Amino acid sequence: MLKVYIENVDPVQLQSRLESLLDEGGAHAPHNRYAAPPQGRAGLRQQLRRWPWLRRLVDACVAWKLSGWSLRWFVRHLPVLGPIATRIYSEVTQLEFRIHVLRELGQLSARVETLQNGLARLDATVNGAVAPAMASLQASAAGLQADTASLQASAAGLQADTASLQAEYRALRERLGDTVSRLRDFECAFKPHTGAVPDSKLFPAWYLALENSLRGDTADIEARLAAYLPCLDAAQAGQPGRPVLDLGCGRGEWLQLLGKRGLLARGVDTNPAMLEQAHRQGLDVAATDLVAALRDTDPSSIGAVTAFQVVEHLDRDTMLELFQQAWRVLCPGGVLLLETPNPENLQVGAYSFWLDPTHVRPLPPPLLAHTAAHFGFVDIAIMRSNPWDEALRLDTGGAGARHLEKLLFSAQDYALIARKPYA
Repeated sequence: MLKVYIENVDPVQLQSRLESLLDEGGAHAPHNRYAAPPQGRAGLRQQLRRWPWLRRLVDACVAWKLSGWSLRWFVRHLPVLGPIATRIYSEVTQLEFRIHVLRELGQLSARVETLQNGLARLDATVNGAVAPAMASLQASAAGLQADTASLQASAAGLQADTASLQAEYRALRERLGDTVSRLRDFECAFKPHTGAVPDSKLFPAWYLALENSLRGDTADIEARLAAYLPCLDAAQAGQPGRPVLDLGCGRGEWLQLLGKRGLLARGVDTNPAMLEQAHRQGLDVAATDLVAALRDTDPSSIGAVTAFQVVEHLDRDTMLELFQQAWRVLCPGGVLLLETPNPENLQVGAYSFWLDPTHVRPLPPPLLAHTAAHFGFVDIAIMRSNPWDEALRLDTGGAGARHLEKLLFSAQDYALIARKPYA
């Protein structure tokens, strides 16, 4: 902010100074050079106000000076010569402008003529190039129209042929309907067992009774199956995220054993009588075909796939798909465990195997081992079980006797144990 006072001035001293100046009458007051003009200039202004022609002359000189002492300005403002000079200058300027305009028009006309010649040459070039192309295109269009007409005629013929074939197909289906039905019935009658529920209503209960009489007591079966538990422990099967899937679970002996050890497991089977018995024990079982169950399972979600006395019921293609789907659903490090009758024992292969009418063929251990290796399994092992009673062994110690003893009294069952690699 602008200060209008001085802080270090003594008010008493300032008052005494003002009083002294008033007493002196303003003799020492400073001179104002703007209050009155100088004497010389005042006299000149008085002369200019007195003589108008002198004032006009001074104004004209000032104007001439402002024009830069231009000779043209001076001539134009002469009393008689000025209007004449102005007239002549205007005429000369207009003449020069007309000449300039005519020169520019001539140049523009030459350029327009050059452009017209170029356009004429361009038209001639375009017409010479486009005319043959247009003729070729018109010929091609005519050919395309002819081809289109031919294709339309062919399409009409094909439609007529299709309608005729459809009519013949419907007639053929009507004629062969009964034959196809009979062929399907014949195929179902002779198709090997794949785990599907047989058509006969008498079969489920009859097969359960056969299982009870031939396979043995549930407690004895659980005791034999306990030998496989270390294989599951090594693969951490039955733990959260790695459950056990039992194919053809039957009465549920294996599932019941796993449940007693706190392992997660579920089973599938197609025999309603056996599934009813498993349900009464509170087991997690479902009525579905084993291949369908594997197909419906997410990849790498199962810790172990097991099947006891099942693979000998399957035809060749179903068995191969079982190996393929088991590889898909097993977690890395998961175990495939398949138990089946051992045909190395002649009594099993020639007699006891055929006590079950749903068996397809015996499966020698090298066959299952080769199949597991073919689908990528590793650490393949054959575990034989259920030996004959020691009282039936031969007493002689000869090599022939030992071989005969092996053929007659070797283990009645064996299990294929294979692992899916970690990487």
